[in-house]
Amino acid sequence: MNEYKKKYNIKFPILYGNIKIVEEYHIEHGVPAFFFIDKNGMVKKVLFGEATLEVIEELTEESLKPIIIEEAK
Repeated sequence: MNEYKKKYNIKFPILYGNIKIVEEYHIEHGVPAFFFIDKNGMVKKVLFGEATLEVIEELTEESLKPIIIEEAK
């Protein structure tokens, strides 16, 4: 995986899983599976299957944006 990260200049952390991860998160749609996690450790989005670098970057940026809560007027 380190060679893959270097080849594609991937700078975000990658979780390596095993069958326990697949079972616990009920991953039935195939692999790879991308879990986009915010700064608080909350899963914001899950993407199953292959994705372009542009899609991964966009979803990563969205996951790191703060949630804005406003009172109704």
